[in-house]
Amino acid sequence: MNKKIFIAAMLSVMLIPLACKKGFLQQDNYTQLTRESYFTKASDGIALVNSIYDTYQNADLLKKSIWYYANFQTHDFFNWGNDRFYNYYDIQTNFGPIRTFWQRSYVGIARANTAIEVIPVMKENGFVDAGLGDRLLGESFFLRGLTYYYLAGSFGGVPLELESVTDGLKPRASQDSVFMQVIEDMEQAANLLPWKEEYAVDETGRATKGSALAYLGAAKMWMKDYAGALEAFNQLEGKYSLLPNFVDVNEFDKENNAESIFEIQFAVNGTQSWGAGNEVAWISDFSWPEEVSNFGYDYGNPGLYLSYQAGDTRKLATIIGPGDASVSPGIIGRGGIKAYPLVTSGFASTTPATKAKYTGDDGNIINTVGTKANPWYGSDGDGLRTGFYCAK
Repeated sequence: MNKKIFIAAMLSVMLIPLACKKGFLQQDNYTQLTRESYFTKASDGIALVNSIYDTYQNADLLKKSIWYYANFQTHDFFNWGNDRFYNYYDIQTNFGPIRTFWQRSYVGIARANTAIEVIPVMKENGFVDAGLGDRLLGESFFLRGLTYYYLAGSFGGVPLELESVTDGLKPRASQDSVFMQVIEDMEQAANLLPWKEEYAVDETGRATKGSALAYLGAAKMWMKDYAGALEAFNQLEGKYSLLPNFVDVNEFDKENNAESIFEIQFAVNGTQSWGAGNEVAWISDFSWPEEVSNFGYDYGNPGLYLSYQAGDTRKLATIIGPGDASVSPGIIGRGGIKAYPLVTSGFASTTPATKAKYTGDDGNIINTVGTKANPWYGSDGDGLRTGFYCAK
């Protein structure tokens, strides 16, 4: 009898799973974050959009690499060192700054694509209010359009990735197609974003309606839609103004000024890729003579220097050469070129050649970028530098 009861009990236990619901053993993975579980409050949406801005603070994106796009392709400035192939348009595909420019751009695009998908859902679920949601969405469209603008200008046609999750195997689109996408993104952004003056002071640096309209006009210029570009630019009337002094555009204490359309915000003591601890020091080392910066990565084209008409005050605020003193109020306020540590120590040197390099035409410590009799060509003696340099 006991044996029969035991067998019956065992059969009952074995049949229990068959009688349960299909999902009895299917359990949610509560350790894995999903969009639904993560983006549940306004601060999450803000952090998501902030991550797009963070992309552009990489040294090889909008600090070093943009220098190539803006200056070296035109040969207004040349680069010195191991990267001289850029001077001959023989650009290597494995060249670090250009490769990183491409890679980091698509990191930013992926983050923007995610935000463009997530923010509307957050609005629908009431996690962000309509005003903040529209602004965050507008920022995302702007930053994606901004990235494609510089990719198209640098590389021509590039793959158009417009979704957060793809196989990454999109073919190369035409340059016109990319700029049309920029136009679409900037139109979306302009409709969603507030003007600069509508932001709180602690939100300085975010994309604005004005920045979207400016890049919208610029993209339409690429597409030869001049009437459309003028329409976009005309909407900026009264919102921005040129600074009275051209030199102030790049002055340290004049950032985010009335002329500024859009500025990436960098920290003075921010860390970047070469181990230096100061963003300001990094760019000055990059663009100034070795005799001042101890590095001097690039140098100016004398043709650019000579192209300015007499009396053009923009000249020495852009490119500076032998016998020229700095016109930067910031540099003058700190004592001028003669106050740089390498200059003061060089003038005090007991080595005749070094002493001569840092002695001005009047016999005193030099306060110019070299002299016409003794230009600053660097210490390596390769004869490549021209003696002309970026003024900032």
